Amino acid sequence: MRVYIGRNELHDDEENAIDMKEFVGPVIISQNKMYGYLPSSGSNGDAIRGNDEGVQGDVWILFNDIWGSSLGIEMFSAAAPNIYIIGNEFHDITTGDARAISNSPDLGAAIVRVLYNTFINVTTAIGTGEAKNNIIQATSIAIGASVVGCNSNHVQQGSINVSCVNGASGDPLLTLSGVHVTGLQATSPAIGTALGNHTAFDTFETAFGLDIRKDRNGVSRPQGAQWDKGCYEFVGAAPSGIAESLLLFIS
Repeated sequence: MRVYIGRNELHDDEENAIDMKEFVGPVIISQNKMYGYLPSSGSNGDAIRGNDEGVQGDVWILFNDIWGSSLGIEMFSAAAPNIYIIGNEFHDITTGDARAISNSPDLGAAIVRVLYNTFINVTTAIGTGEAKNNIIQATSIAIGASVVGCNSNHVQQGSINVSCVNGASGDPLLTLSGVHVTGLQATSPAIGTALGNHTAFDTFETAFGLDIRKDRNGVSRPQGAQWDKGCYEFVGAAPSGIAESLLLFIS
């Protein structure tokens, strides 16, 4: 059974925004706002949790805004699913365990792909998986030792505890509205310096017949000769909102 969870605002309702248990999938979690999940008697404070109960299927976590929680995403695995974390914004994850993407010890043979996300003001950004084309500002760990594939990330702040190639450092010159990232500045070194297409985009299009080679505003990638790093593609001026076409994943 395909499950689509899209365009909700989920916050401050005890344990988790989304908790997945014993699902066949695929599950698509897209364009939601999730915040206000902190440690309690029944929760570690994870906004998105993939539990270790029963058989699990593939999960696509796309274009969400996750903030103000102890854990952004914590995934366990009972049946080695594919977990795709693409085009999300994580910010202000600084309390409790304070990890945007957890390095769960129970992932088993799960394949986690962390692609084209932006992490701002988080304690630990990426704890596991394949990390490519992300922008990271972390006060402690930007890329953890459990990451197994690391390419072309832009790390403004935070330690890199694994061998990475084609990385960049320094200020990525983001545009901000309060605590929210809205895009890239015109002189950003993140523009045109990403690796480009990834097989994850081809996999989604084959499975669902839809193209998610877009940023959080629905802007097609790339806008120039090459893709931009992080969750936004530079277009000169930010669009007024996320494209409605991104909403129509499941028919």
